[in-house]
Amino acid sequence: MNSVSIKNSDETIEEYINKLNDITSFDVGRALKFNPSSNIGWGRILFSMIRTFFSIYFLKGKILQGTDGFIAARLVAVHTLVSKAKIWEYNMRQKEGKGFLPPINQEEVDTLERKYDF
Repeated sequence: MNSVSIKNSDETIEEYINKLNDITSFDVGRALKFNPSSNIGWGRILFSMIRTFFSIYFLKGKILQGTDGFIAARLVAVHTLVSKAKIWEYNMRQKEGKGFLPPINQEEVDTLERKYDF
């Protein structure tokens, strides 16, 4: 799911966070399209976030970039947390039959793809 990384070194943290909601909504739409019965609990949310951080920080070499690398790895881990939490939220709201569901219809996914050039 980690479709986001800090691609543009000129991108500020504020810009990254501002687009995080759109990009994680895209991730939810894509994940549920390929696995509509995706079941996510607290363990999967927690361990996915930890795995993402260690993968980016150590395996992808962000550790060699000092503070910059640490912050980049943490931001990507937060992206994973938000994506997984949105899938959990979608499933819970769907089970309860309550109100608003995250924006994941195909039209919205297509709009996000064009907006962020995926």
